[in-house]
Amino acid sequence: MPDREAMATSLTWDNRYLLFLLWSLADHSGVISDVGVSRIAKMACMTKDQVEGQLSKLHRLEYIRHQVGGVSSSHLFGRKAGVVFLNAKHPSFANLEGGGNWVSFLLPAGDGALADLEQAFYRANKIGDAYARFNQAKERLNAGEESGSQQDPSAISPDDADTGDDLYLERLRNRIQVREQEFTALAGEFEKAVCGLRSNVSEEASGANPIGLYEAFLKSNRGVRRFAEMIVCRYASELLCLNNALDAMDAAILAAIKQDVCPRSRLENEQWARALAGKFYEFSWCLAGELRGVIEHKLGLSRGETFEPGRVLIIPCAGFQTIEVLVNKS
Repeated sequence: MPDREAMATSLTWDNRYLLFLLWSLADHSGVISDVGVSRIAKMACMTKDQVEGQLSKLHRLEYIRHQVGGVSSSHLFGRKAGVVFLNAKHPSFANLEGGGNWVSFLLPAGDGALADLEQAFYRANKIGDAYARFNQAKERLNAGEESGSQQDPSAISPDDADTGDDLYLERLRNRIQVREQEFTALAGEFEKAVCGLRSNVSEEASGANPIGLYEAFLKSNRGVRRFAEMIVCRYASELLCLNNALDAMDAAILAAIKQDVCPRSRLENEQWARALAGKFYEFSWCLAGELRGVIEHKLGLSRGETFEPGRVLIIPCAGFQTIEVLVNKS
């Protein structure tokens, strides 16, 4: 009889084959993106259920560090495959080239850029509620005006012509004005810069003329919010590995973020798409700034030392308000 306990804690031939395939799909940091489980299953000549089961085992045995599920949303990201973070620090890879050069540490994510990102989803829902109240007031006014217009003017006495109904409609008009001001103020505030980069990122978006940026974050489920955290961490990693990236906006990264965060149906609206990309650029820029000093202190690096591309990897940890920072010492 096979030793089930040993099988549960060791890799079968199929496990090793899938792990080899995963590493062939990964970048130099061990990250697999834009490749969904269905596509992996097709390449591995397995069923989707078989691959998911093996991914679960590889995760349990720590060959996979973290996973972020794919998303499908018409407001934010569109349809995107999940992301797999392979574990280059696994003891099995210690003797391989570069395998033992990664160091990692955990940091709280309860405040700073990722907390601001989570607040963006919360604030978007508040703006959505304000817009709903504005619409409700308009519907009541329209219903009231329509009801009044259907009355026979000859049936209205002079004493009743300017009494209750007119006062009610006037109050509704005042309420609509208040609701509109409330909505416009909230939507405009949402589009302001979180770190002072708005002049570089999107001059079109302004508090006076909000463009509805909040809609991208409205009523987002946990999967979408988790994917958003991963995007911010990904580009914070890239910004940390670029010379002077924290001093001036990098146009190439902004363009890459726009392709990642904007659904295809919204890319034609250049103003809106650029503003949304700018919002995520700001979150990433803030996170990179927060982490640079921490990484220098943890690793004993000199202030302002440049990181080579792929040397830093920032990962949001599932189920915890923490992020994991990996740095390649080589």
